[in-house]
Amino acid sequence: MCCRQEVIGVRGRWWRRQGIFNGYGGSDGGWDGEGDEDGDEEASSSTLPPPPRSDFFTPILTHLGFQQLATAVPSLSVTSTWTGPFTIFAPSDASIHTCPSCSLPRLLQEHIVPGVFSLNYLRTLAFGTKIETIVPGRCVTVTSALNNSKIFVGGVEITRPDLFDNGLLIVHGLDGFVSHLSPLSCNIERMTSLSFPQAQSTDRIRSPSGVVRHAP
Repeated sequence: MCCRQEVIGVRGRWWRRQGIFNGYGGSDGGWDGEGDEDGDEEASSSTLPPPPRSDFFTPILTHLGFQQLATAVPSLSVTSTWTGPFTIFAPSDASIHTCPSCSLPRLLQEHIVPGVFSLNYLRTLAFGTKIETIVPGRCVTVTSALNNSKIFVGGVEITRPDLFDNGLLIVHGLDGFVSHLSPLSCNIERMTSLSFPQAQSTDRIRSPSGVVRHAP
């Protein structure tokens, strides 16, 4: 299991968490599931928090200022299954406007990865770690500057980290947008760049199952 596994249900047990809106104007809607902290008591099915669905994304992204991404959220309903949790690497509206030929629905899908990846956790990943997005077979690559002073996703710097984090959804703001991903994006063994000469062996993370798999 990777990253923040304390907020993920194990055999029906959940810890008390805030709702998906986390103070952004919405009620918790039953997300405050309750289970014994020592794991001795199983929470009833009525108190288990539901997975984050696409209809929760719109008010959160809108509140954070990502209007363009918010308009693409309805396209997710028919293309994705919502088993959560998720991390969104969100490009700014200004950067999206520089690519009029980009498919906004596809751009959004390729900027969402299953699992919760805080900035601190991203800093612990090996250079070149690949995280599969909600589009099967499309991976973003995580790299860093010297001493982990800056973290990059698909070569784009995370400049506004952890804008939203309620344990089931994390939103990071990017300096730009990740170009449409290649079908080979999960298979390339190493990302090479003159900007990152300290590249090491890569990992690939498939977060839907919570399993971390290391590339050979």
